[in-house]
Amino acid sequence: MTHTALLTLALASGCAARIPPAAPEAVREPQPVPHAEPPPFMPAGPRLANCMINAGSVRVQRMNGVQTSSCSVNAECTAARGQMHGATDGLIAMSCENAACVCRLQNAGPDAELFETPFEAPEPCTAETQRKFFREYCMAGSTFYEDR
Repeated sequence: MTHTALLTLALASGCAARIPPAAPEAVREPQPVPHAEPPPFMPAGPRLANCMINAGSVRVQRMNGVQTSSCSVNAECTAARGQMHGATDGLIAMSCENAACVCRLQNAGPDAELFETPFEAPEPCTAETQRKFFREYCMAGSTFYEDR
């Protein structure tokens, strides 16, 4: 029986016994939310397949004691080389100035659309990090054969 039902029964039977008041509800402190990893980076646009990474370029220069870098790389995605007609055919490109980068995805076909997604790389783009950033950021969700 609930507390209210017991009280109603006691009063209805003429019982004069003192029923203690209900204890106040304990105040709950807000619990910290467990740290969740941010969702993986996923560029805007279609998911392409059969991508082959082409050669890219990296430029690092030092001027007045300040080092700057820029890089670019791209991939052609097509099931039949030189022919882009399928839903998963298109182009993927990345360009970076230091650590500020942009992914560009463009699907093939008559309704081709260009999608650009900026991202901040964990470090400036270099010859060692160029393809790593391209795979992890711009090619996320797409599939590729191998490097040319």
